[in-house]
Amino acid sequence: MTICRCRDFKTLRSLRLFGGLLLLIFLTGCAVLQPNSLSPSDYPPLAARADKKHKEQGIASWYGEEFHGRKTSSGEVYDMFALTAAHRTLPLGTRVCVTNLGNRRQIIVRINDRGPFVKERIIDLSYRAAKEIAMVGPGTAPVEIISLGNVRTGGEFTIQVGAFEEKAHALALLQRLAEHYKNTYISVYKMSDTTLYRVRVARCKTIREAKVIEKELIQNDYPWAIIVSR
Repeated sequence: MTICRCRDFKTLRSLRLFGGLLLLIFLTGCAVLQPNSLSPSDYPPLAARADKKHKEQGIASWYGEEFHGRKTSSGEVYDMFALTAAHRTLPLGTRVCVTNLGNRRQIIVRINDRGPFVKERIIDLSYRAAKEIAMVGPGTAPVEIISLGNVRTGGEFTIQVGAFEEKAHALALLQRLAEHYKNTYISVYKMSDTTLYRVRVARCKTIREAKVIEKELIQNDYPWAIIVSR
């Protein structure tokens, strides 16, 4: 009986030592996997890091043959038969679902160009996209656009105050604006039969900053001032 107890004690002791060794290995392994002693407060909250979906309603227009084969703002060649669109501020490459609020027809397009440069309008569809939602004939339609996925809103934004075929008119406006605003410049856009001289003001890092300048310009008798992503 005494021998048996001794063996049981030795066995129990061995098991305890083995268990302690396993625990030490486990804890050591866990320590190696810890991310440089960062506390939860070192990470930005999830809500702050997440981008939001873009949703807006307004008037859509379309553009076609006059621009077919010309370069878009993304550098791609515009194809009037592709499912693409122009938007003033959404990041290039963003995919959006466009719903014609008049007939509820929908189409998914990819943003690869900048525009429209008419204040009441929010998106310029390619000819094919406009045809799919039955707005080629009317030319415009009330729409809702929703991004397919979250949208990053960073970048550089500017405010377009006017666009002219006559360079002299653009220079005259530029000089007036330069007396009160920094970073005034002319962006040249060549079309098939003419050249547009777009007068722009400011280089802003956020839309909020750009909206302040846009509002000020409108109050100072520049009603066609609109924000455009560079």
